[in-house]
Amino acid sequence: MKLQICGMNNTIDAGPDNFGCSIFLKGCNLRCPYCMNASLVNGKCETDIKLDDVYDFVKKDKSDWVFISGGEPTYAYSEDILPMIINFYKMGKKIGISTNGTDPDTLNELLSWVNYVAMDLKGDIKTYEKISGVSGGKVFMKVIESWNLLRDYDGDYEIRTTAYPHFVDMNIVCFMSDFFIQDEKWVFQVYRPTNDMLEEAYDESNYAEYTNSIADYAKSICKANVSVRHV
Repeated sequence: MKLQICGMNNTIDAGPDNFGCSIFLKGCNLRCPYCMNASLVNGKCETDIKLDDVYDFVKKDKSDWVFISGGEPTYAYSEDILPMIINFYKMGKKIGISTNGTDPDTLNELLSWVNYVAMDLKGDIKTYEKISGVSGGKVFMKVIESWNLLRDYDGDYEIRTTAYPHFVDMNIVCFMSDFFIQDEKWVFQVYRPTNDMLEEAYDESNYAEYTNSIADYAKSICKANVSVRHV
């Protein structure tokens, strides 16, 4: 998909708990019902920010980091997104990307220029089948392939799971926990309903409490370094 930039702001929501500017790209190959940027996923974003304006924004920003999110960054053609990342690098910025991990080939092309990767682990094989519309096993194995790339990667990374009550319960956590190695970062994100979601918000108010209980269970059975993030 051709690179289209739909938004940019300053945030601490993505990446390694550092303040930075975020760039939001249009398009994604998955359809997660809890996605907080549905307009970027379903193609309804009409904004197309020029690259020169993005570069000006990043140059003026005083922080060290640029975070690239979406949508899904690897959904853009690598020949489009890679020059943008290299330009950020030449500005002296550290670069983080948020990815669903389903395109290990494109991810591998970007890793040499990226300092931090936040990769989603959304659930089990049935979860990936629901949100991809294709064989969940094939999609899940792509995510595992990306995960293995991160383990050989010189930068820092985290694995994130949004504690969406329809997808993530104790059984799913038990399944996912088997894939972690000692001290890997596993961040559980609190599900936060917004007005820009693919589906109507799940009718449950104690999202933080639910996430904490899921994370506590993960800590009790898993080798990972488990934490909770409120986004």
